[in-house]
Amino acid sequence: KERRGCYKEIMMELLKKCCLMSALFLLVACGTTKPAVIGSELAQARGYEETKNGLRIYIRPLQDKNEIKKYFGADLLKKNILPIFVLAENRNDTAYFLVEPAPPARDERIDNGGGTATFVSAEDAKKSVYKKDTQLEIGLAMAGPIFWLALIPIAMADYGPTDASKSLQQALITQSLRKQTLSPGKTEQGFIYYQLPPDDSSAETIGITLQATNIETQDVMYFSFTNKLKAGEKR
Repeated sequence: KERRGCYKEIMMELLKKCCLMSALFLLVACGTTKPAVIGSELAQARGYEETKNGLRIYIRPLQDKNEIKKYFGADLLKKNILPIFVLAENRNDTAYFLVEPAPPARDERIDNGGGTATFVSAEDAKKSVYKKDTQLEIGLAMAGPIFWLALIPIAMADYGPTDASKSLQQALITQSLRKQTLSPGKTEQGFIYYQLPPDDSSAETIGITLQATNIETQDVMYFSFTNKLKAGEKR
């Protein structure tokens, strides 16, 4: 009888922890908000801008977690990704430009001890987010003494990315700056992404460079900006 009672208590404790783990998993899976559409308010805030040959480039790194959640449904800084809003306005009467992030060889990057921030494509940012979300889900499943019990459903099914993770990955693509020709009088806007180093113990200055290619002459102009991240501001 004593053994049965002890066994019953152990099973009840495991059941409680299983319910708790399921609740935590649901929080990860469902904790998302619908990303907002990019509006004019982004271009009206204080940022950096430069105009060359009638082409105006305006950028603004988003460093407020609430603002980032507004446009992506989650805090990208916690995933070591810095979203940078870019607006390209062609005021030239005749020239056509192709605006895009500069290749790494031209990208001005400054390493102040915490590692170097680098440009990543929307697809690579999407993969990075999926990898981190998957690691988090596995970490929840392995927490506490219920680890071996949790292995059973994990081994039997492939859950894939959660709804929250899918929504974020989709937003990284749809909100990104599209690579297309900018005709006279046209304006294009969207986000580019920089991968931040995992160590944010010190302040870091990152360089952000975009290039604009004149479609007719193939001449290339570079627009370079620097932005300082304060210590502890990345997370």
